[in-house]
Amino acid sequence: MIERVLKQYGMSEKEVDVYLQLTELGQAPVSAVARKLGQNRVTVYSILKKLENEWVVHSIQKWNTAYYAAVSPEVLIEKVDDLRNDLETVLPTLMAMSHKHGNKPKAKLYDGIQWLKTAYNEIVASSEKSENREYLCFTGAAEIDPEFEKYLLNEFKSKRMKKDFVTKAIVTKADTAYNTYTKQNHEYIEIDSPLFELWNEIVLYDSNKVAVLMYWSWEMSALIIESVTLHNGLKSMFQFMWSAYQSS
Repeated sequence: MIERVLKQYGMSEKEVDVYLQLTELGQAPVSAVARKLGQNRVTVYSILKKLENEWVVHSIQKWNTAYYAAVSPEVLIEKVDDLRNDLETVLPTLMAMSHKHGNKPKAKLYDGIQWLKTAYNEIVASSEKSENREYLCFTGAAEIDPEFEKYLLNEFKSKRMKKDFVTKAIVTKADTAYNTYTKQNHEYIEIDSPLFELWNEIVLYDSNKVAVLMYWSWEMSALIIESVTLHNGLKSMFQFMWSAYQSS
């Protein structure tokens, strides 16, 4: 868990090893760290200098020898907060650059479980900021990868339920945990017909975005398309199905 978080922070595997070793040792010269890790002294010194340049470790002189120490975890959190603030400052410029080609459709492919999680988080964040607070989805009957299902029912569910926007779902008849979550927490209609088969999830959000989410173990990917015409066409289909089902 700790190693994974530090890697997401931007450290390599060897940098994580050095940082954690220093955290345990307190202050130590290069030779002591290298000996504890069983690594070459020159290699460890190179890693320490890189981490020092990134303000992850710091050094002091004792008896003409450099002793290194890891910065506290609180400092790492502050660095992340500073980066977030910097990104928010330049966000308007980045958004303007990303939209400079006008209304041409744009597509992003997310491949693998970590990127699929990123796609889900992006959908929730975008829906929350949009003036259009509606979140429409077609939910299929696919068996979800067990690891990803844990993420959906634990991390994603708690994040999603804290957000203030409307969700409507058209679901296929299926006894999956994710379908159960959808029906328990959102307005929905369930279509039990062999003519309506859907094995993935399609989400319409913002005013121009469509996400196709695939969570079978061998697929684990997402495609997000930014297109007003595609979004509005699928939204019209959703509204037609919703209205027809309710009036039947």
